[in-house]
Amino acid sequence: MDLIKEFNLETYKQFTDGKKVLEANNKLCSYNSSIPRLNPVTLIDLQLMMTRYNLSARRMSTLYPFENLQLATSLDSQSLDTYLYSTSISATARAVMEVAVRAIFGFEASQLNALFGLVYGKSGGGSMDTLALTEKDCAQENRIKGGAQQISTKLLEAVQKVSNERYPTHVVFETALDELIQDNNDTCQLVFKSVKDNTKKSVFTAKKVISSIPTSEYTKIKFTPDLPFYKRNVFKFCQMGNYAKLIGKKLYLSLIHISQGIVR
Repeated sequence: MDLIKEFNLETYKQFTDGKKVLEANNKLCSYNSSIPRLNPVTLIDLQLMMTRYNLSARRMSTLYPFENLQLATSLDSQSLDTYLYSTSISATARAVMEVAVRAIFGFEASQLNALFGLVYGKSGGGSMDTLALTEKDCAQENRIKGGAQQISTKLLEAVQKVSNERYPTHVVFETALDELIQDNNDTCQLVFKSVKDNTKKSVFTAKKVISSIPTSEYTKIKFTPDLPFYKRNVFKFCQMGNYAKLIGKKLYLSLIHISQGIVR
């Protein structure tokens, strides 16, 4: 949000008017409020699960997840569905929670580590509500007019603007980090290869390296010396979430036509 203000980008509220449709536990229900119309027992069960998640998430540390060793060890030994559903009594409430987890993570709750799920909740504001809802100060509240990719293009312009002869700035496109070599002098060599031509490589030297690629992508990079076993293990078993977001009536209609064409 600070970058949006700095770059004078315009935001507008997420469109949420009209009827909503939810499929949970093989049943359909429609509603206009922020929560679906469910029977009281299901709603209470759902609220208890969310309250438990929120209270535990707020106790986590995003910098030191194992700071509370007893809690972190317990969470790290179970999946998110085991943690969330261990005290649940309603199959429908669990199905609704599963929808929320899919929307936030792009995974089933059974595929997620409970410790990761709660640390993620803490980093997103400390509750599942702030991650999933469109209310004030929630993650889905606003959209950027013209698209969120403007943040990247504006950052690129800002970086190129401060470049000078003494401190030149290089922004390289269509290259992938192939190898990172750290020597005894605490300097790093970064070997990049072109995504269009694997034989074409370029080498950079740096004192510090800041990387923000998805965790699963580190398995494609050769490290010298090799990374510790526990880090390699984390990278090996991390996966990217699966998403398909669709917005707009015209797009909805075109999807119906596409599906009918596939059937034929």
